Amino acid sequence: MRRDHCAGLELDPLRVGIYMNLGNAFHVSDRFAEANRAYRNVLELAPQRVGMHAHLAVNLVAQERGAEALAEALREQEEWARLWAVAIIQHAAYRRDESNAALGELIAKYAAASAYQVAEVYGARGEVDLAFAWLERACAQRDAGLAGMKQARTLRALHSDPRWETFLRMMGLAD
Repeated sequence: MRRDHCAGLELDPLRVGIYMNLGNAFHVSDRFAEANRAYRNVLELAPQRVGMHAHLAVNLVAQERGAEALAEALREQEEWARLWAVAIIQHAAYRRDESNAALGELIAKYAAASAYQVAEVYGARGEVDLAFAWLERACAQRDAGLAGMKQARTLRALHSDPRWETFLRMMGLAD
């Protein structure tokens, strides 16, 4: 990774959070190869970092590297993150039953803490009404994931819906 991407890396090249944030920024900017490198740096420095295998997996599926993405998702130790990634990956691979199974398990076990991730799965699947319903639920739960919703690739299907701008205004995220 080139160090000129982030001044924080010059000051502390071993700081995991910087690589994580950089990977997320590259991912939402469709700069997938750079996101891969940043996520892999996180995993090299902190192999047990929650969600990193899942984030790398979703980044890989965005590159149409489905088999590699699924293998990476299955390395995720945190179950809610693994289920989130698997539901997205299986949908992208046109495996509806497998996507539904992972999403169903995510909802059954983690609805109270992962409403935003459920909304992301529905958004990635293009199920806009369900995505908005789960965003509302995430809002009621004060889910921290909502802070990144405006940039989330998984929610792009919602951007053309008039409810999107209304929701952004309600969250204080409108332009």
